[in-house]
Amino acid sequence: MGRSSKKRKAERKAQRRLSQQLAEINEAGQIPLSVATEPKLPDTLSYLDGNNYQLIFERYNHKDCEIPDLDNKGAKALVGKFNEITRVNNRSIAGTNLVKHKVKNEGDYTSLFKGLEDDIELYEVQYAGTGRIICYFINQYPHNNETTSNYCCVIAILKKHRRT
Repeated sequence: MGRSSKKRKAERKAQRRLSQQLAEINEAGQIPLSVATEPKLPDTLSYLDGNNYQLIFERYNHKDCEIPDLDNKGAKALVGKFNEITRVNNRSIAGTNLVKHKVKNEGDYTSLFKGLEDDIELYEVQYAGTGRIICYFINQYPHNNETTSNYCCVIAILKKHRRT
């Protein structure tokens, strides 16, 4: 098995793991705590060198969560977009089309800002048609008495964008 096929196999395994974790959403529509507080992917992924974005869900807005309403196509696109996010860092994201728009604290988006600091800037990442990942990006994050870097903090997953 060649080096690139091992990498593809590891990536598919990580994608299946994330799909399974998304499927574990409990009846209340909440992401399991084990997923929300462990901001790391398996160490077998060679492209994760500590510089690429890692996903965290600690500040996820469960009230606005629309994951249970996703069909298979939407869920697959969502996992694919999460995979794309974990392949870039704060330097390379500007050269991609991942970030669709900056989210303003107005209109139907105001509920997404509850509990967040005033200086946090939210962004929309389009994952399928009108589907949006609402998130913010940070370069340093204190976690388990250490400061780590490059995190994509997911606030909400929506089936379609909202009115401002």
